[in-house]
Amino acid sequence: MLIRRVRNITPNVDNKKVTPLEKSIYSNPYIEMQKQFNQLKGQSSIGYLMGEKGIFQIKDNETIFISDPICVLERYKQGEEGTVQVKLMYKVNNTFQTRVFPMSILVPKNIEKLIDYGFPIQANNYKALSNFLMQQQYIAPMLRHYTDVGFFEDKECKQLVFGMDEIIKGDDTEGRMPFVFDSENASFDLTPAGNLVEWIAMVKDEVIRHTPLEFILACGFSSAIVGYLYQKDHLTDTLMINLTGDSTTGKTTAGMLAVSIFGAPTKKQKGLFTSWNGTSNAILQSLVGNYGVPYLIDELSMSNEGDFSSFLYSIADGRNKKRLNKELSFQNTGGWATTIFSTGELSILSKSANNTGLKLRALEFSNEQWTTSAENSNNIKECVMKNYGHAGKEFVKYILKNPSIIDNLLPLNIKNFTSILIDSPFKERMAKKYAIIQLAAELANKVFNFGIDIDNLKNFIVERDAMLAESRDIGKTAWNRMLEFVQQHQNQFIIGNAPNYSQEIVGKIVGGKPKLKVSILKNVFEKAMHDFGYQDTQTILKNWKKKGWLDYEGGRLTSRKQVFSKEQQDQRQAILGVDDLPKKPADTVYTLLVDAEDLQFSS
Repeated sequence: MLIRRVRNITPNVDNKKVTPLEKSIYSNPYIEMQKQFNQLKGQSSIGYLMGEKGIFQIKDNETIFISDPICVLERYKQGEEGTVQVKLMYKVNNTFQTRVFPMSILVPKNIEKLIDYGFPIQANNYKALSNFLMQQQYIAPMLRHYTDVGFFEDKECKQLVFGMDEIIKGDDTEGRMPFVFDSENASFDLTPAGNLVEWIAMVKDEVIRHTPLEFILACGFSSAIVGYLYQKDHLTDTLMINLTGDSTTGKTTAGMLAVSIFGAPTKKQKGLFTSWNGTSNAILQSLVGNYGVPYLIDELSMSNEGDFSSFLYSIADGRNKKRLNKELSFQNTGGWATTIFSTGELSILSKSANNTGLKLRALEFSNEQWTTSAENSNNIKECVMKNYGHAGKEFVKYILKNPSIIDNLLPLNIKNFTSILIDSPFKERMAKKYAIIQLAAELANKVFNFGIDIDNLKNFIVERDAMLAESRDIGKTAWNRMLEFVQQHQNQFIIGNAPNYSQEIVGKIVGGKPKLKVSILKNVFEKAMHDFGYQDTQTILKNWKKKGWLDYEGGRLTSRKQVFSKEQQDQRQAILGVDDLPKKPADTVYTLLVDAEDLQFSS
């Protein structure tokens, strides 16, 4: 066994002038920990010393070398699980290194794993080194690791805090276990850059007085309100803002402006900007743990996804699908609640199922001119690439210092939008989304004195909502699609009692002004609706029935009518796709009551 007698392990620097070189040596975290630990050597339980050249055990008045320098610098308590990790500092080839391990690395049977990282330990010293580190770790600070960004609850003080590169809190929580951001395992790096003054100056010069950009700015700030409401147990969807149009409208610039409030508008180094060239599942997984920081997904045309229906439902719901892990148990998929921006020349709704639920979950703005000019776009991008992440901190500080402001003002905004939006079954739901955006603008005005014109912002929202409202009426949209189908296939309808020699008869049209009865064979109708992308035909038919657009038999949505004459039974058999025709001449049809002027037939 190697035995060394050690003298003056702990330098005495109390009574002499410290040179700059010595000061730099003593500021080494290992040296600082050495000083703290060796002050405990008078305690009977301490049988070890930390020296500049290694760790020593004091045994039978002998000082025994057991390893090169090593210590626990920090302990990290992990989120809700409560597990603890330790940050070890150890010397390899005369150079100090740090690495985070599970705390179980400190037990004798695991400590040999340090050899894999170049730290030499003799087998007969495993237990002694383990005992030393177990004693020494008590003087290492215990910190709480966090990887979530946005609002989450501080379990110790039962209050909301906001996670960025540091914790933002609303009151004095000194004395409690501090937080530290686990940037290595987090999805985003929210370290700010540049300064707030330049960012605000750019907003006032390039954004204010151009309502579309003011709207985008408000949407960026809205992410924090969405996260706050979620953590306060309000039923709140994640806001999905989809900007569509050609490449000259400034869509991407607008998105970069929005996310620069809280972080880097870049695709590299865990910025708040990504593209659609990844899978939907990968994008959703990157959102897990985001409760208030905006995110930009750029250029929808890069995606290979054929149908975004499931993605949109997951985005709004704030939770990914459960998936089996290698142990065949469901992994924790996590959740999110924030504001997401998507851009592209394509409409995301056009690549999704035709149903009202999806149209309520995405606010889609088409061919809006977001920037005023190429110069305006360049000025914004140049600034936000250098200055980002500061405004979000100030905005959140204001919310946390005024915790009742959202609860007090949001209901007023919801009531106001409910009164001014066009009448529809969904206006209350849309009013809440718009009220959050307006509130974000109002609070941003208070914090930064932007001067966003709230009346113009509301008018912008109401006008765009009116354009979107008709598309949300799934019954009206489907009705127009079906009338187009009738128009396109008019030669395959029997008109009145006129003969029709088409080999594919699809229905019959009878009557005159003001209403035509357009009967479409059940199997033809349902196939057409499926081809249009409508998943729930029954819901649409009930909508038509309520509007008085459907002729039906009691208790049904269908009726039975004779479409084919005796001479057309071969055609009947072909279109019905049956071997044996029904004995009765009537077939099951859906009959639409159509205004005569809505259908124009070629002669």
